[in-house]
Amino acid sequence: PPILRPRLGAVRGQEGKPLTVTCEVDSYPLPSRIQWKKLQEKDGVTDLVPVTNHSFAFVFFVQPQATFSAHNGVEDATMEWIDATECAGFYLCQAISPRGTDSSLVEVRIKGEYLIFWPIYLTQL
Repeated sequence: PPILRPRLGAVRGQEGKPLTVTCEVDSYPLPSRIQWKKLQEKDGVTDLVPVTNHSFAFVFFVQPQATFSAHNGVEDATMEWIDATECAGFYLCQAISPRGTDSSLVEVRIKGEYLIFWPIYLTQL
């Protein structure tokens, strides 16, 4: 099965600046695809929502537009935003291959332009 390396942990960005998150995969054969999903909470229910290359909004949250590109021959392994302002949260990178799947959770922290410290998000997983 594919193996994600290293476990992503936390990625930090700044409001108004670009942000890139890459899912590194060790696998033979290469994964057939990478799926990115974001943990969203609505009415006390947490769900994984696919990240797409177009922006959309629901009543309680906004999903900013992301672009995807290949990394080391793996399609959609890199996710990038032009403006990271609305990107904070937890994302799941899932590598899918004929031999199995592996996934890794990454926390994206976004610091405001005038903040001195990085924010801490408290979410139960």
